[in-house]
Amino acid sequence: MLALLVSVLAAVGATAVGGGRWSWVASVAYGALCAVLPSAVMAWGVTSNALARWLKVTFPGVARVSLAGWLWWEGVKVLLVLAMLVSAPRWIPDLSWLGLVVGLVVVLKSYWLAWVVRPAAQGRSVCSRTGTG
Repeated sequence: MLALLVSVLAAVGATAVGGGRWSWVASVAYGALCAVLPSAVMAWGVTSNALARWLKVTFPGVARVSLAGWLWWEGVKVLLVLAMLVSAPRWIPDLSWLGLVVGLVVVLKSYWLAWVVRPAAQGRSVCSRTGTG
């Protein structure tokens, strides 16, 4: 959610910095989308799709299956990012590659910000769930 907010702020900032040029704003927004959309697809794939639910029920506690699923969706995410970057000139006429990279980097850096300012996860440790701690 923070990444989406940062995407909007980056596009608004690009409006001010880019002198209101549509191509600059669109490039920054598309660069931000190149980070947000693949991450959302991966999050859905790892947690919410039918295959993930079936694997969780069929193989409870098997780490290899979880790792394989995570690696699969990470690969899907990387391929989606690459496909979006390659298709950017088709979608945005007069594309500004600098603006696209700025939007991408700003959103990627917001993930670190979200990690730093996240609320403390009280009662969510493995030890508290298993009763060993």
